[in-house]
Amino acid sequence: MEVNYQLVRPLFQKTIRVKTGDDVLLLFEQLKEHIRLNESTIDGLSAEEITAKRENITKGFFKGTMNDLIDANNFKVAQIIYEEYQKSGVKLLPEDLIVGLKINAF
Repeated sequence: MEVNYQLVRPLFQKTIRVKTGDDVLLLFEQLKEHIRLNESTIDGLSAEEITAKRENITKGFFKGTMNDLIDANNFKVAQIIYEEYQKSGVKLLPEDLIVGLKINAF
């Protein structure tokens, strides 16, 4: 099953509201490790297209989680996830750097 952030966002938002930062990080790590594409999605795609689709889903997880944490004023956990985002090897865009500035400003 292909999982994107929009699908699991209600779960993340509730976890952010009622659980500790460690619980949010645990949930994030568990889901991040299992990012996969549907077989029907990748049929007929080149390796580059598959990599790009997987990278877009990964970026969505990172960006969605960071933005929800910023909205909840949980900058400490958002900073940890931002550092993981930087280490993940995806190309950082200018809007990603702006999110990093928002996180580190608090």
